Amino acid sequence: MVVVLIVASGAAWESTVLQLLQEHPGVVVLKRCVDVDDLLAAAASGQADVAVVGIDAPGLDLAAVDHLRRHGVRPVAIVPAEASGDAARLRASRIGVPALVADAELTRVPEAVTAPRGAPSPRELDAAAGV
Repeated sequence: MVVVLIVASGAAWESTVLQLLQEHPGVVVLKRCVDVDDLLAAAASGQADVAVVGIDAPGLDLAAVDHLRRHGVRPVAIVPAEASGDAARLRASRIGVPALVADAELTRVPEAVTAPRGAPSPRELDAAAGV
């Protein structure tokens, strides 16, 4: 069972991701957080495994990602279509988020959420395959 926190702050992808995760066996959405501060508080409870968050969420920085990791929560970031792929990967690298999913590929979110810790993200698999 993978327990998930979501913070989308009203992003267009939120309802789709919520539905995909609720339909995926072995995944439970614990909470829809209102912002990154709420996410960090929920992560501190020690009940979640993964946080799905927009890479552009206000307050998502290295300190926030470190806080998630200290509490055993692995971040998975959604990259908005208007963001440059290279810029999003650079930002994710700088703040320590290894798993990225483009908002045009939301069907990959359950795969990213259920991937074992340390496993490559769907984007890393595509890059390795030359896609």
